[in-house]
Amino acid sequence: MSDMFSIIFGLALIAGSAGGFWFLLPRNGKEHPFVENTGVGSTAAIAIISSLSIGVALLFNGFAG
Repeated sequence: MSDMFSIIFGLALIAGSAGGFWFLLPRNGKEHPFVENTGVGSTAAIAIISSLSIGVALLFNGFAG
């Protein structure tokens, strides 16, 4: 049962980080207002990469059993 939760939460974190990355991409040559500040932009990048790596780890943990 916990293996299934690991897989589901891992997939949710991977999808959320991919969606967050896509949401913060520049559009029409303009940066997203949330990441115009370099401090916030670097923190957002760290959060996206961290959630992606935790999601991948949970996914592999769920498949490994």
